Amino acid sequence: MRAQRLYSRVSTALRFACVRSGTASAAAAVWTTIRHASTEAVLAEGEHDDALYDGGSDAPPAAAQEQAQGDEGKEEHADSLVSRLLSYVYCSSEREGCAHLALPIDHAALRRIKNIMKVKSKKELANALHDVRPLETPEDCTRYVNLTVSYIRQQARMEEKAQSACSATRARAAYLQRQLRDLRLSGLERNVVLRKACTLIEERRVPLVVASRLLRFRWPDELATVAGGVRQPYVMNLVRSWATEALQKNELEPRDARALLNNCAFALKSAVRRHARCRETESHGEIASFIGALATTASRDLQTPAKAEGLICLMWSVHLTGCPAPAAFWDAMVQRVVSMNEALGGELGTDPDTAAPEGRTSTSAITRSPSPSSAPPSTKPPHAGHFFTTLSTRQLYRFLMVLKLVKWDGDPTVLHHLADQTLRNVAFELEAANFDSHSSGESGEQRAAAKQSIAPFSFASPNAVHLDVPEQKPLQLPKSVAVRRIQQVSDLQPHEFLELLHLAGELGVPFSVSATRMADQLLIPLVPYLNAKQLILLLQVVRRTRSQSSTLLQAVIDHLVMRGAAGTYALPLAKATLKAAAKAPAVFQSVRLDDFVELFSTTCEAQHTLVRAAEVAAMGDLLYTLSRRYEETSLPGQRIREVVNLLCAQADRLLQLQVISSSTADRLLECTVLLRMRANKVQYPAVQELLASRAVAIDREERRREGRQERVMKRADALAAGAEEGQTPYPSSESPRWEQLSEEDLPQVTRAALSVYRELVYMFERMVTVKAVLTAKDFVLFALNMKKAGLYSILQGAQLFQQGHLEAKVSYTTPASLKAAQGLPRNLPAWMEKTVTSTVLTKLSNSRISPSDTDDDVLKVLGHVHCDAAKVDSVIAMMATSPLRELQRQRRVWLYIAELARRFGSEETKEAMMVYLKKALY
Repeated sequence: MRAQRLYSRVSTALRFACVRSGTASAAAAVWTTIRHASTEAVLAEGEHDDALYDGGSDAPPAAAQEQAQGDEGKEEHADSLVSRLLSYVYCSSEREGCAHLALPIDHAALRRIKNIMKVKSKKELANALHDVRPLETPEDCTRYVNLTVSYIRQQARMEEKAQSACSATRARAAYLQRQLRDLRLSGLERNVVLRKACTLIEERRVPLVVASRLLRFRWPDELATVAGGVRQPYVMNLVRSWATEALQKNELEPRDARALLNNCAFALKSAVRRHARCRETESHGEIASFIGALATTASRDLQTPAKAEGLICLMWSVHLTGCPAPAAFWDAMVQRVVSMNEALGGELGTDPDTAAPEGRTSTSAITRSPSPSSAPPSTKPPHAGHFFTTLSTRQLYRFLMVLKLVKWDGDPTVLHHLADQTLRNVAFELEAANFDSHSSGESGEQRAAAKQSIAPFSFASPNAVHLDVPEQKPLQLPKSVAVRRIQQVSDLQPHEFLELLHLAGELGVPFSVSATRMADQLLIPLVPYLNAKQLILLLQVVRRTRSQSSTLLQAVIDHLVMRGAAGTYALPLAKATLKAAAKAPAVFQSVRLDDFVELFSTTCEAQHTLVRAAEVAAMGDLLYTLSRRYEETSLPGQRIREVVNLLCAQADRLLQLQVISSSTADRLLECTVLLRMRANKVQYPAVQELLASRAVAIDREERRREGRQERVMKRADALAAGAEEGQTPYPSSESPRWEQLSEEDLPQVTRAALSVYRELVYMFERMVTVKAVLTAKDFVLFALNMKKAGLYSILQGAQLFQQGHLEAKVSYTTPASLKAAQGLPRNLPAWMEKTVTSTVLTKLSNSRISPSDTDDDVLKVLGHVHCDAAKVDSVIAMMATSPLRELQRQRRVWLYIAELARRFGSEETKEAMMVYLKKALY
């Protein structure tokens, strides 16, 4: 039956290939059909393989079906899993002692258990509990551990969705939690479930690989905070000691070692971080030795090309442990994978069966990575892209990605060659698929260009692209069709395919006609369905590879115009588009930019007051790039110059506040010279104002530099005179202090205040203006920089941010710009205010200021070593008008300011503060 089906497919492919009259297409179609049929045969033979190991990875029998259903969006219902676990937690009166808990007497608790078990009477509940098999045989123990793993995975997924960056996902998770509130295990029940599983591991009543499944996922907080319950590190220590004994006795099989690394990757990474945080060098070395021994054992039997998938999974597992492996390990892995890839050479074109893997390898460890880019999933056998390489396209992609993530510093020509072969595989599969079969009337030149698409990428030059070929209108395909195309030719998800192209661009693989065909048939249909980050990645691919596909760039531009200026990442996307277009002058001259000029001008006009000064200067550079397409007297040319005038006004405002240097303003002034705006002083007054402010700033910087030089010369002369007279050297205590310096020598904005200002404007730009998803590192750095600054610097930095950005007045030139600007809030996000307020209150709590403390102790919170009446008045004024509204409502802060007024303020300030504190009710 299978042979007849294979023959039918081959004959069908040949018939359609002959109709198209293309030799390359016919060969590719036949090869694709044979390859798919051979893969089906391998899958059929492997259906009855051992599910415990499954070709080098751990796929639990009890949890395999549940995991597959979760991948397909058909996750097992929570009540069925909880009901099966409750059967092991409670027991009936006739079988007392078989479980840790007896049925509760409380009617409410008993009713909850009945609802979960889906019974109506206590007798039916007792019968349901009586049917549960006790944990006597190894099979029963394994089944129980698998159920516990499924429950941990279910709770971990729910917690991950509740903490998602997508609001819709969080709302869905909250709804599910409300619906399943009465169907969840209680704290005592969770404690019993985990303790019973831990007891089975302690007694070693389950295999080592089965025990390690408890470490596959991060335990949610509700499981980690169970009173008296077991912790995940404790289970990790049990598994680690057990595996160490097996390694010492040489009883651990290579497939068991691979399963252990796969399951324990997250737990090992947590242990590495914990020991690094505590700076325990000895414990960290022990974990590294344990991981090295496991990796050595796991790679012992991975020698043939058919087991390349297991070797790549092993590399991912070692990377996900978080423990840096030595360079010798990665060099050995790279050498082995390269030799596997070159083992059969071109023989795969005639013998596709040799490329089929031995087993269906699953990389469940990879799916635990926090981001898709760092851990591409592989839940099915790779079967696309075997024509030019022994390994498949997906295997080569995952191999290149893991080397990129570990920052392998070996021979770059190896990576270049592999990336080149991977793209050739994709190009051949694309030619075989023949998605563009509807255009049968191709010219001879187009057919010649199509034949070059399967040529090696390294031999083609970007200059060989035929730009005079009439471009077809992009196909408006459904998302499922666009995704299916990419999966058919590369066996990759869309984001993985973009990462592959980006990686090839980083390695410097030259793109040619093949890249143009990929853009027209794969990327253009996908553009409407990409999110902001994926669009930026796609534009980086276009820029790095110098793609000559004007149709792709035009599709991205049209999509951005449709999104509008109020979308997320509107400014970064527009900037990336212009940078990508500027890399290919011929493409830049051929795309339509009228609507994009209006979009970018509106975005700059609406957001230029709420971004950093460097972004303002970058806007000017990109606007000049756009102006090269238009005459000065045209409408787009005039619009560009109006926006540049607004940018100059914002730069002038920041320069007067002394928060930027004159070099930042020089970039904008250079653009005004190139745009010939200097002569028209009436139409562009902000240019002249920026010139005047820049001259003042340069003069101020010159005077400060001359003052510093004079003080250095005076000190050198005094030292020389003292040496001639035989006196002691000039004491360091007599160096000029800040009290002796003039106002011109002192900066108006301190470094600490400038640091606070930069943190505020950066976080506001990312959170409010760009609407970006920040990482945990951004939040940590913001809180850390706030802790370094004193109260005066925090208030001064917030005041500078308010004067330079929040209170900036702009005369918008178009209604669209006004509407886009009104959609951006002009107040600080609640998280930023909470972080700053918490920092100040922590400083006040740690200082414990009392009337008996010295002035130096009181001034530590302020962050200054000197205070007078003028500074107290300045603190009160900045506090009263600060954009930190939550900080203004803190009575403890005002009590501290009252203490400053009592010690250093004038009589009027003291009386005003006393009256204010008596009226305040908070």
